[in-house]
Amino acid sequence: MTMLRETLSQEAEQGALDGPTRFKTLVNQHALYCSECGDLFYVNDHAFRRFRLAIETSDENPFRCDECEDAMADEERAH
Repeated sequence: MTMLRETLSQEAEQGALDGPTRFKTLVNQHALYCSECGDLFYVNDHAFRRFRLAIETSDENPFRCDECEDAMADEERAH
């Protein structure tokens, strides 16, 4: 069945995405800010509970977006 692009929801279009997204989806409902760049991302229940526990126990946000993780990995490899 062919569907017009306008009739597809963001969730259907992005259904293959795993991990944090820049917009809310059916799965990623919880907002978190990247500790490096400060951008807003949305994560699933499991990830949110894990990061919230880390923040509550250390008062430090361990969440980094994929772009910041990649930049940090590149920087570590350069040293």
